[in-house]
Order: sequence, then structure tokens, then C-alpha cells
Amino acid sequence: MRYDFNEHIDRYNTNSVKWDGVDDNFSGENLLPMWVADTDFRVPDEVIDEIKKRLDHPIFGYTMPEDELYDVIIDYVKEMYDWDIKREWILFTNGVVAACHIAARAFVNPGDEIL
Repeated sequence: MRYDFNEHIDRYNTNSVKWDGVDDNFSGENLLPMWVADTDFRVPDEVIDEIKKRLDHPIFGYTMPEDELYDVIIDYVKEMYDWDIKREWILFTNGVVAACHIAARAFVNPGDEIL
């Protein structure tokens, strides 16, 4: 897969919280908003194709991760970090903030201070 990370996509006036909301959330001029979970890169065609394929199904209920996803994660962690993880260690959340909240609740006691 090849991607053009130099392509500029203007997201102003697209109802983007990141770009259209920057003036409402911060003071200053010519600000560059750098939100954690918002990207300015084009979505890969492979991802768009898979979403279109999923849209062909008439019901959008909750789904379970496919076995292949666990295998991809396990292989990636092994290749990148030489760490052997088990499938049962992998949990999915609906976002980074939710994951941080779950981790904090799992490892911190009431009254502890964390940053």
C-alpha cells in the first residue's frame, strides 16, 4: 500500500471539531490543532472498500471481532516488540479515553494520585 502523506485535504467548513471548532475552544490566531484521535490523512482505499462492503448488509448491529483480527494483533506485537501475547489478553474499547479510564480503574486505588 502506498500513501501520499504530502497531500493536503482542506477540512475547514466540513463540520470538523478539530478545524471548525479550534476558534471556539482556543484563543489565538493561526493555530494548528493537534488532536489525539483526529487525522488529516486520506483514509486508505482498502479501508473504504471494506466499509462499503459492510454497508451492503441491511442491519448494523453490534459485531464481534473476527479471529483474524486477534491473529494480526498478536503477530504485529511479536514482530514489532518481540513480545508473545495471548488472545485472552486483548480487549477492545470504544476509544482511547475509555481505555485509559479502564486501565486507571484496574490499577489505581481510590485516593491514589496519577498523571
